[in-house]
Amino acid sequence: MNACVKCDGDCLRSCFGNYAINSLSDAHDIRLCDVIQGNLVINLGTNIVTPRQLEQAFGRVRVVMGHMVVRFSSTFTTLEVFKNLREIGGQIGNQPLYRDRYALAVFENQNLRNAFKPLSIKNGSIMFHNNRVLCYKRILEFQQKSDISAEITEIDVSKVSNGEKAICECHKKA
Repeated sequence: MNACVKCDGDCLRSCFGNYAINSLSDAHDIRLCDVIQGNLVINLGTNIVTPRQLEQAFGRVRVVMGHMVVRFSSTFTTLEVFKNLREIGGQIGNQPLYRDRYALAVFENQNLRNAFKPLSIKNGSIMFHNNRVLCYKRILEFQQKSDISAEITEIDVSKVSNGEKAICECHKKA
C-alpha cells in the first residue's frame, strides 16, 4: 500500500527507466522528473524545438543516475536548458557506461555553442566530438569547473572536431 508523506524541504520526483528522447512528445515523459533512475539518451535530429520548449522539457532534471547522451540534435544551441542538472551518476545497477567508458557523451550537435553548467560526474568520463560550433575552450572550462571522477584524454574530448566552424578566439593586431 502506498501512502503520501509530507516532505521536509524539496520533494524530489524520481522517474524509473531508460529514456530515449527522439521528439518533444517523448520529452514530455520526463518534464516532471527531478531524478532519472536510468539512462537518458537525447537524439532530437532536426526537429524544430525552441529553447523555451527545451527548458520546459529538461529544466527540472537534477540527477541522471545512469549515463546521459546528447547526439544528433541540431535544435540545441546550449545545454544550459538543463538548468537544474547537477549530477550524472554514470552507472546504475548492472547497466554499463555509454561505450563502456562515458557517463556523459555529447556529439554531432551542429548548432551547440555552450556546454553545461558545472556538474558532478560520479563514475565515468566525458566525451565531446563533432560539435562544430562548440569551442574547445568552452568544453575545457566545463571540464575544469566540474567534478569528474575519471581521467579525460584527447580521445575523449577532441580539439579538432569541436569548434571547427566557430570563431573561438580573437587576437588583437599590434
